Amino acid sequence: MKIGIVILAGGKSSRMGKDKAMLKINNASFIQILADKMSGFDERFIARGPNPTLKLSNWKIIDDIYPSRGPLGGIHAAMSHSSSDALLCLSCDTPLISRDLVNKLIAAVTQENDAAAFRTCDGQIHPLCAVYRTSLLPFIERQLLNGRNRMMPLIFEHKSHIIDLDEADSIKLKNINTPEEYRDLLLSV
Repeated sequence: MKIGIVILAGGKSSRMGKDKAMLKINNASFIQILADKMSGFDERFIARGPNPTLKLSNWKIIDDIYPSRGPLGGIHAAMSHSSSDALLCLSCDTPLISRDLVNKLIAAVTQENDAAAFRTCDGQIHPLCAVYRTSLLPFIERQLLNGRNRMMPLIFEHKSHIIDLDEADSIKLKNINTPEEYRDLLLSV
C-alpha cells in the first residue's frame, strides 16, 4: 500500500495570535521539524490554506479547493492531488510527534479499514493525527459540498482502527494552540 503524507498548516492560529507552523523550537519551525521527521514518504504535501508565504523544499504546497473549510478542506485538497492509497494527516501544531508513533498508525491501515487514529489516555480521538484511505475522497467532497466541515465523521462513519496510547505517547500528540502552551513546551524541551 502506497502511503503519502499531508501536513495541515492552513489554520488561522487565532488562539495563538500568530502562525503556529512558523513557531520555533531551537531555531527550527514546527513545520520544518515535522517535515524533517516525515521526510521518507514518496508523496509529501503541505496544505497551506490561506497561508501564501509557506514554502518548504521537497514538499508540494497545495491550496484548498474549497477555501475556509478547515482541516477537512486541506485533506480534500491533498487527496485530490494524491496518487497514494492513503494519506497520513498531521497537524502542524504537533511538533513532538515521533516517526515511531506514526508508523503505528500506518501499520493499522489495512484493506479492512478506511482510517486509523489515536485515542490519547484522556479518551480523546485525534482526527488530525490519522491515516485516511484516499478512497474516502468522494465522501469528503460530499461533506464539503453540504457544508459539513467536521472531521469525526471520517472516523465514526467508516471502518476505523483506533489505537489507544499510554500517557507517555499521549504527550507526543499535544497540540500547541496558545501562547501559554507554547511557553510550556519551550520550558520542557
